[in-house]
Amino acid sequence: MRLSDIHNISIKWKLIIPFLFLAFLGTFSLIFLSIRFQEKTFLSQEKSHLECLQKSFLSKVSESSTLALSFAKEASMNTCLKEALAQEDLQKLRKICTQSHQTLRGCFKSLGWRFLVMDKNGKTLELSDEKNKCVPKNLFRDWFTKKIPQSGLALVNGKIVIWGAVPVYNEKELVGAVAIIIPIDKHFLMSFTSIFKVSYTLVEYTKNYKIGAVLASTEPNKSINTAIYSQLDASKLPYFCVSPQGLSHKAMLITPLKDFQNVPLALLEIAADRTHSLELLTEYKKNMILVGAAGFLLSLGIIFWITIIFTRPIGKLVRAAQEIASGKTIKEIRLRYRDEIGILAQSLSEMLKSLEESHRQIKDYAENLEKKVRERTKALTESEEKYRTLVENVPLVVYRTDATGTLTFVNKYIEKLLGFSIEEVFEKKDFLLSRIVEEDKEIYRKHWKECLEKAKGFEIEYRMLDKDNQILYVVDHAIPETGKDGGVKSVDGIIVDVTDRRKAQEKILQAEELKALREISARLAHEIRNPLTVAGGFARQLLKNIPEGDPAHKKLEIIASEVERLEHILKTTLEYIKPRVLIFKETNLNELVQPLLTTFKDKFLEAGVQLEIDLDPSIPSLHLDPDLFRQVVENILELILSFTTEGAHIRVQSYPENNYVILAVTIEGVELKDEKFDPLLSPFSPTLEKNLPLGLPLTKIIIEKHNGLLKIDKLGKHTYSVTISIPTT
Repeated sequence: MRLSDIHNISIKWKLIIPFLFLAFLGTFSLIFLSIRFQEKTFLSQEKSHLECLQKSFLSKVSESSTLALSFAKEASMNTCLKEALAQEDLQKLRKICTQSHQTLRGCFKSLGWRFLVMDKNGKTLELSDEKNKCVPKNLFRDWFTKKIPQSGLALVNGKIVIWGAVPVYNEKELVGAVAIIIPIDKHFLMSFTSIFKVSYTLVEYTKNYKIGAVLASTEPNKSINTAIYSQLDASKLPYFCVSPQGLSHKAMLITPLKDFQNVPLALLEIAADRTHSLELLTEYKKNMILVGAAGFLLSLGIIFWITIIFTRPIGKLVRAAQEIASGKTIKEIRLRYRDEIGILAQSLSEMLKSLEESHRQIKDYAENLEKKVRERTKALTESEEKYRTLVENVPLVVYRTDATGTLTFVNKYIEKLLGFSIEEVFEKKDFLLSRIVEEDKEIYRKHWKECLEKAKGFEIEYRMLDKDNQILYVVDHAIPETGKDGGVKSVDGIIVDVTDRRKAQEKILQAEELKALREISARLAHEIRNPLTVAGGFARQLLKNIPEGDPAHKKLEIIASEVERLEHILKTTLEYIKPRVLIFKETNLNELVQPLLTTFKDKFLEAGVQLEIDLDPSIPSLHLDPDLFRQVVENILELILSFTTEGAHIRVQSYPENNYVILAVTIEGVELKDEKFDPLLSPFSPTLEKNLPLGLPLTKIIIEKHNGLLKIDKLGKHTYSVTISIPTT
């Protein structure tokens, strides 16, 4: 069966087939999406469960570390121990340590300890529990030399241990150190398995995640899954996976264990059995497929029933049409339906009557018809050719509407003006009205109503939107054409683009207003500055002469402070109204800001803030005023430096995006109020401080003069971004 044969099948099947396809597609799409959603829900729950187990394990390690440190501190406070360490009395040390070790063994199943005494030459005197002598000298010596209490994890002779080390002072003199060791062995891991019914494994850490040794595990004869560990990435830890190769019934979470210096020591593998989850998911899939199949069968029956009802009257019309085509005389086609099909049957009946009348008229005009058609066709062709030549070549939109205001003709210039093709214009009934700016639609409707009802022409100016939603100013001149009864038959009109003229007028007016504003502001600032300077000078002089205890001293401080604030506002105003002419040059943005960022990096370091520079070398050159744009970047960095606190992180990036080059500054680790960025957006912001640059309020204006955009976003509770976008053309 060829594809073209589809057009020849019954209309019943033309309705049934697509509806069946849609019913099938909709039903099983919902089944598929539902199953996928359920799978994701199971995975999310399993991941959350394993993450909770990870947190519980790390919490237990932290508690054990704190407990070990507490025992070590308690031992270090023993007066006899201090004296024995100071005197380097081995016999006394062994006696004291034996008693302490027996006490600690009652608390922990496995415990190691070591005492050291360091003489003036740096040599160490060592005393150890021989049964648990598992700590290398160099590691214990490192704890000893830190001279502060410490705790954490360590890898000792192929075992991960929890340790707490405390220095021992005798009469403010460091005489030794005490350490408590708790190994993380199978016994330690089994305490979690009994609660959560999962397996725990400690695997030796290697930098490239090659297969290392199993340090401890709750599973007997535990072996490492090479397929999992070969694809580990340090940047993606903790690593979660389900049904890995060879373990289809397992869900696993792998996370690193680190020492007190944040150096990874081992990998903790937590594995949970997901057999029950897989059984539930399989049962859910079966139920969803059964429900979907039942729904599809129900849809199939309803579609057949509706199709039969719909096509039955069509069949009657087809049979009647076949009888008419065969030459039979049918006066009327009767159907009991009052819908569109019933109206069609009534129209066919009326058409039969009209056909009889048409046959009579055709006989009357048969002799003269061909001649009249030829003459009228020639005249119409000539008239249309002249009109089309004239209309299609004028540099304005020429249009015609019918008596309802619907477009019946428009020339091709509308494609140049608005960017829409002739076909797109005629697809929408009220096309011209739809492209008019919302605020101007009311006056447009008013004039068109008068034109259609009172046959009154009009000439109005309004704004339109082109295909790219750019505003155009146009003048619309419409003239109605009336019939014999005085009513409007059609409306002819032209639309002229006056955007360039309007913009030129606005620029001239804006320039004159700005010039007048600068002159008035400068004169006003000059008149205010002199008396303000005198008042400030007198206030400061009186403040020096009046003692601080005098009641007038506080009032004079307020006067002097307010005068100083007014002077700062005055300077900001003069700086803001100063005319600036941009001198554009071909400039590489990276080369422009790199020296400035290097200078500010030292300033931020002094404030305890890290500045990261990430400039993309592939960005194109820009047309910039180098001096003013450098001042913009400097102002932004000065503002950020004024409110960042120690520990914050700032990242400066440059990169291309579409037809723009982006310079982005991201601030992390600082919680601010939104008003902190107001000086960049408003020339007279109340948050503009005296120690900030005077040119700070000009930042937004200078960027806009470069046809750029300044954007400030809050990305999170402690994260903000300041973005400058400059066009490349």
